[in-house]
Amino acid sequence: MKFVSCMIASLLSVLAVPCLSKDRSAIIDTAYDTRPYLDRLLGPEKGVLVIGRYLARCKQPEHWLRNKRLIDQGLPSDPNSEISEITKRGGAILSIYQFYSNDPSKFRGLKKDGTALPDASCDWKNARSRTVEDEALLDVTAAISQARQLGQHKGSAIYFGVDFQLQTNDAEAQSNVVRYFTVIHEHMRAAEFKIGAYGNGFTLETLKQSKAPTGELGLIDYSWLMASPSFDRTTEMHRELTWNLFQHKVDLEWFGSPTAASKCSWGLPVDTNIQNPYLGFDVGFWLPKAEKSEAFEVSHVRTLSVFDSHRFVCNGDTILRKFATSKTTETADKTVCYEGALKPMDVVVPFATSVRIGEQNTTTQTVQVDVDGDGSWDGWTRRNNLTQDFQQKPAWIDGGAPSNVLCP
Repeated sequence: MKFVSCMIASLLSVLAVPCLSKDRSAIIDTAYDTRPYLDRLLGPEKGVLVIGRYLARCKQPEHWLRNKRLIDQGLPSDPNSEISEITKRGGAILSIYQFYSNDPSKFRGLKKDGTALPDASCDWKNARSRTVEDEALLDVTAAISQARQLGQHKGSAIYFGVDFQLQTNDAEAQSNVVRYFTVIHEHMRAAEFKIGAYGNGFTLETLKQSKAPTGELGLIDYSWLMASPSFDRTTEMHRELTWNLFQHKVDLEWFGSPTAASKCSWGLPVDTNIQNPYLGFDVGFWLPKAEKSEAFEVSHVRTLSVFDSHRFVCNGDTILRKFATSKTTETADKTVCYEGALKPMDVVVPFATSVRIGEQNTTTQTVQVDVDGDGSWDGWTRRNNLTQDFQQKPAWIDGGAPSNVLCP
């Protein structure tokens, strides 16, 4: 039996590198206060370098979003604030602006249920609907103001979310998105900040191909591709490597600990992201009070290592085995803490999702995988269940792939 270490270029490569923290995602985002977890999050155990945190013109009253805004956790002048605690440990920030950005109604100043969104006064009782331009102006004004208060330097970026399925056949929604980002572009350029957008492939391509009032091509500088594999042009954009960031794992939870039978302490909900190593190094990350010339960049070596250590599941019958030599009937028995409960990990890895790869067994043709991105190995699977590299994102099949679908 022969084992091969973590692969650099493909599952068939013979070039090996150690399976250290540098192979894990260096960039996460979360809507929660990270302070209770920073010693583990930014330390060598996880290898995280950049934390995405949120800006929004008002607090969002849903109880699960009570800590979403970074500015509500204190300013850099407070040594105990979240921003201070992150940066004293060497972490950088990815600024994300979202305020009910999960539905097209947002562009008319409305929630998904038709409730009017408040203006800068955050007065819900007197809220009213508004034009796309008025909504955009409220958002960009709040984004710039909060970024400055937090110490974000000029030349870094704020990413504005379009967190829904913008479709190719919805002309009205397309027009509203372009109108919204036209206002964003004007004010962000004047404030000397760069502009990112989070969305599906079609959203990002539309914004990159739209002309700004100044005549320049493109309303955004950076593209952050959402994870949803079925959304329009997402798979195609990923394959073409025209994105800067890719949110490859969502709704994870790290650091929960078993407390009793079937129960856990709550951990930190996170999404994990991968940077495109083939499309520039600076994607707008920042450190408080840094000069414009001191943009924070994840090293190219680290970015390339993370990219090359991930694969997509391209088989409809991908089973997580306990050992390299296990048959499909001897499945992994790992448990995970999620939302206060101790649960068995699903032994079927969903089609079109990503995993981190580790050692290979050349006798059984299996490979070690980390499914949930927490840095520990979850089991083994046949290496022909996975794509040959991370660029080869499989095309979505409605309902997921049936068990007889095989990798190309």
